[in-house]
Amino acid sequence: MPNQNAVIDDDSGMILFKSGSAAAPSIAFERAPTVGHFLRDDGSIGQSVGGAEILAFRVLQQFGIPLINISSGSIAANGAISGITALPVAYPHAYCYFPANALATSIAAGWYYCTFSTTSAGTAFLNTFDPTAGGVPSVPASPTAVTDGRGAYTGVTSSITCAQRAVGSGLLGLLGRLDAYVSTMCTNNANAKSTLIALGATTLLTLSSASLTGQRGRAYAQNAGAAAKQMVGTETMAIASFSYAVPVLATVDTAAATNLAVTSQKATATDNLILADYTLTFTPSPN
Repeated sequence: MPNQNAVIDDDSGMILFKSGSAAAPSIAFERAPTVGHFLRDDGSIGQSVGGAEILAFRVLQQFGIPLINISSGSIAANGAISGITALPVAYPHAYCYFPANALATSIAAGWYYCTFSTTSAGTAFLNTFDPTAGGVPSVPASPTAVTDGRGAYTGVTSSITCAQRAVGSGLLGLLGRLDAYVSTMCTNNANAKSTLIALGATTLLTLSSASLTGQRGRAYAQNAGAAAKQMVGTETMAIASFSYAVPVLATVDTAAATNLAVTSQKATATDNLILADYTLTFTPSPN
């Protein structure tokens, strides 16, 4: 009987399996065809037994390409970035958030791929990153050049989404847990700057970065025996300081569709606020 779940690629000779599902895994066993592996929608490998997925600890999101909530500056016609407040590092790869119509006559505000030759000069490209799609930033193989940069622009001071991941619809069960880790860097002055981690509409952690060069923070949310009850705790680290918050009770309904998100906001357009790296992990309920 031919195997309908796999084909051999003519060019590479590789065996390519269909994605399958928890109910019908594409890699299974003759004695137990509902025990096996399948490809989740997010590209990770799932395991199933008896037609149901077995949840396991896994990284839901992770990246180290900086997201720069960039200061006011100027974009030349060819995408050259100048006139910005100096960054802490000349980043070889980054995504910067520009206001609408900064990189072209008519273009949306958003995260655009950039490279930097110094801490105050770089090049912007038209390749975008949309965190609301649930993915992570990546380095484009062939960056698309800017050809219509519009000169001076003003840095964005409204709240900007940096990362977002769907974590509701029963994923956490009764005792599941999420751990989110962020590292930030910023312009060191007294102006207000904040990075938030939120589960749905509930803020888990606020990193306030006035008069700091950056911080690292962790927030966790663990369902406390019910889908709409969580214990939430946070830790914050900066140079020569550490703080720990006593866990509190939150009431986000994780049985419904909900997201965990990271946002960035600064009060002053001429400042930089950078999400340097981010990791979100999931530990399933044992029930």
